[in-house]
Amino acid sequence: MRKLLAAAALIASFAGAVEAQVSQPSQNRAIMAIRTSYVTQTLTAVGPSTVNSNTFGGFGKNLTCTLLVTAQTGSPSSTWSIQGLVPGTTTWVTLLTSAAVTAINTPSTMSIGPNITTAANVGLNAVVPDNWRTQVVETGGGSTVTGTVSCTNGE
Repeated sequence: MRKLLAAAALIASFAGAVEAQVSQPSQNRAIMAIRTSYVTQTLTAVGPSTVNSNTFGGFGKNLTCTLLVTAQTGSPSSTWSIQGLVPGTTTWVTLLTSAAVTAINTPSTMSIGPNITTAANVGLNAVVPDNWRTQVVETGGGSTVTGTVSCTNGE
C-alpha cells in the first residue's frame, strides 16, 4: 500500500510540473520565437506584374527575407518589399524595398529588427509588425522570372 501511495504522489508531482509548463503561454511563445522559416512566395514564370504573398504573423524580434531568382527569360527586373499591415485597417505600408534584381542566383536579402542597422535596400531598425507580407514587382516586357522569397523570423 505504501508503494502505491508513493507512486501516486510521484505521478501527481509530475502532472503538476507538466501543467505548470503548459500553463505559461508567454514562455511557450518565447520558445517558438527562436526561429521560424517561411517560403512566403514561389514565383513560377511570372511576367510583368505585382505579386503579394499571404499575410504572415510571427513571433520574434527580427525578420530576414531573401529573394532568389533561379531562372528568367528576356530582361526582367525584380523589385521586392516587406510590408506591414496597419493594425485595425486593410492598409499595407512598405517598410523596406530592395534594389532592382536582374541576375539569377544572386540572393537579395533584407532585414527588419530593433538591432538592425538602417540602410537603404538592406535593413530597417524597427519593430517587426504583427502582420506582414512580401511583395514582388516584376517589370520588363516579354520577360519572366522564376524564384522564391524566403523569410526567417526569430530572436
